Amino acid sequence: MPEAGTLFLYPNYVFPDGEQRDKYILLMGQIPGGDWIVARTTSRAHGRRQDPPCHHGNPYPSFFIGKADGVLPLDTWLVLDRLDDHDSLEFQTRVSTGLVKEVGPIPSALFCDALACAAGADDTSRAQERAMKNLRAELGCR
Repeated sequence: MPEAGTLFLYPNYVFPDGEQRDKYILLMGQIPGGDWIVARTTSRAHGRRQDPPCHHGNPYPSFFIGKADGVLPLDTWLVLDRLDDHDSLEFQTRVSTGLVKEVGPIPSALFCDALACAAGADDTSRAQERAMKNLRAELGCR
């Protein structure tokens, strides 16, 4: 069963405009009903900040996770201009059939910081925000 805080390689991830690309994603928790909150990643800096890691401003709201203690091959940011909700049963099927591959968990302190940053992003829905804040509390994040 997939767990929050885990990175996955999602081949042919479908973007809202219909484009498809291989994408690393991070599971950020589950909204009521069980759908996963998914944060896309990018390794393209394009002016994104590393310090401080949490940036809600324009042009690219993001959170810098670096290489996540060696889990990722390149310095990476979570893209916070939109978090996607992904059907949990469909996601589980993709994982169990090998269509989506687990890469590994990110360090818990880094995940706690990522949750706090993503929960405060302008484009995060209320349901996503509540779910991520509740998960932070469950994990004992500071």
